[in-house]
Amino acid sequence: MKASIMYHPSILDGVPQERGVYVLRRIVKPYSRPSRTYEVNRVAVIGMADKSETNGMKGRLKQYLCERTDTSSVNNIRNAAVARIESITHIECFSRKDIFISRDHALAVEVILTEIFEPMFRTPKGPKSKTTPKAIDLMEDLEFRRKVESMSNNPCYTIRLPNIDNLIEDMILMNSKVEGTPLYGKLNLSKQLQLKEYDI
Repeated sequence: MKASIMYHPSILDGVPQERGVYVLRRIVKPYSRPSRTYEVNRVAVIGMADKSETNGMKGRLKQYLCERTDTSSVNNIRNAAVARIESITHIECFSRKDIFISRDHALAVEVILTEIFEPMFRTPKGPKSKTTPKAIDLMEDLEFRRKVESMSNNPCYTIRLPNIDNLIEDMILMNSKVEGTPLYGKLNLSKQLQLKEYDI
């Protein structure tokens, strides 16, 4: 049985303790599984954190990465799928005071970024949706939507996690060549380190 990855809380030292939205990404370059894809850049989860509930984004991410108590990252009776935290390589945090004015604003940002990034794991829509009428109004406000879209490529804080993919990439970068093949551009993917079979 594979052990669950749990990170030390110190990796979150720079994360704002404010209301905001976080994006959990998997970015792997070079992409070393048997595939023609050279780089993977996928969003796994997008979520909202409110300071009054979980000590802001820092507290929310602690539940994901350090305590493994978030329901979207652990098996439970209601989940048909879970986010694999060990596959997450980067976390982006978004928190601007002129945008995240209230909880409703944060909920609207979460939905808009979900539309932009199309995460692989998302909360189902329906009667139990946490989106409020005010948040829906904000989502339909073109000026507000433009602000969120312009912010989407400019997170206020980014974490590069020390997961196995990043550690292997760092080891590759320490050497000018991999299996006698120049690094990047001319990589022989069949000669690269294979991540297909690894245990955490």
